[in-house]
Amino acid sequence: MNEFDELVSKYDNETKLNIAAWVISKIDEHGEEPGSFRYLIYHRLGFGPEAYVPLYEAGGMNITNELDYAQRQQLSDIIRRENIVTGK
Repeated sequence: MNEFDELVSKYDNETKLNIAAWVISKIDEHGEEPGSFRYLIYHRLGFGPEAYVPLYEAGGMNITNELDYAQRQQLSDIIRRENIVTGK
């Protein structure tokens, strides 16, 4: 069990669910309107500079580097067009 698992285990299920839903909604919002890792943690999540290292180490930078719904849609459109052109 890592330190986060231990911390979260202290809360009742409803509290954990509400916190998880809040975090997921902010990540989803970031996918709709992408920005930097700093934008996610400072503006969307409301933390200050003290949050940078812990959230970076938790994988936050990976999320911002990969999450861009518009880019995913553009790739899907390109693949769809290529399949229509090549007939595959």
